[in-house]
Amino acid sequence: MNSNHYFSKQFDIQSHLIDNNFKMQIQPLMGCMQTVADEHVDSFQMGWKELHQQNFFWVIYRFGLQIFRMPKKYDRITITTWANPPINVIQPRNFRITDNNGELLIQAHTLWTILDSEKFATHSLQDVMNEKLTSNLVDDDRVEMNLKIPKITLPQDWQAPIHPVLYSDLDYNQHVNNTAYSRWLLDSYPIDFINSHDLKGLIINYTQQARIGDRYAIYTHKETETEHCSLIYNTDTLKEICKLRTTWGRKN
Repeated sequence: MNSNHYFSKQFDIQSHLIDNNFKMQIQPLMGCMQTVADEHVDSFQMGWKELHQQNFFWVIYRFGLQIFRMPKKYDRITITTWANPPINVIQPRNFRITDNNGELLIQAHTLWTILDSEKFATHSLQDVMNEKLTSNLVDDDRVEMNLKIPKITLPQDWQAPIHPVLYSDLDYNQHVNNTAYSRWLLDSYPIDFINSHDLKGLIINYTQQARIGDRYAIYTHKETETEHCSLIYNTDTLKEICKLRTTWGRKN
């Protein structure tokens, strides 16, 4: 379903993309979604190359994912994306992921903005976007999702394992790739919990970009057995890097 308004791409789920339960891991899933979004804006000459020439780049502000069923090994999935009109400096972008039979597996709602590479300031998207992109935004098709996570406060005397940002965490902007935070979070869970639960929902609020040389830790507060809120923070400055909300279901 490739048109100016909607852009779709197929992916085959190979063995290097799955976990020990033969289901697709969350980070490569988010990476595939990012690839589809990249190719969509590339088709409007609003991708990394064109923005880089103007000293701009895209960054994701908030991310929300609702999972009905994770793709499995050897599944063929189709990821479709489309963008809604911007709200000042925020560009909404939606995703639907279906299997080869057209069954809806996953849907997502994301918010993006454009920063300049000198002051890292946001800019009105109407001033940056070209007419080709603006004329192909979708008004009436939105994946409705509340993406806001309330403030998370670290308990007094909280101590957690400290991790360095590694080369493999970085993207081409020399910041931690937005998909890496989901891997950091899931790696912090006990393997017994991961093996007995399925991830059903994930929301990420991005606050600060982590870079090589930074050190981070993770605090998770379990509101219920299936609703968790997590904070990833810089251990040297204690500043928030991002907040995450996860929804879990027990495996059958």
